[in-house]
Amino acid sequence: MARDVRELAQRSASAAKEIKLLIDTPNQQVQDGAQLVGETGNALQVIVAEVQEISRHVSAIATAFSDNAAIDGSKGQWQEF
Repeated sequence: MARDVRELAQRSASAAKEIKLLIDTPNQQVQDGAQLVGETGNALQVIVAEVQEISRHVSAIATAFSDNAAIDGSKGQWQEF
């Protein structure tokens, strides 16, 4: 009888360890996923800032171009003043 109790206790301890592992693994995966989401958000913010900077440069180029050129209506070509 005592041997049966010991075996049951060992199986219970083993099952508890397995359950803990089954719980801890997804928890770590969720934490890792949350970290990746944060890193992705940071990368997207950098991309947005860079696209905005490129947009400012394109606007500056377009403004400079329109300030320095006009369409010649008779020829349909760009000509400098």
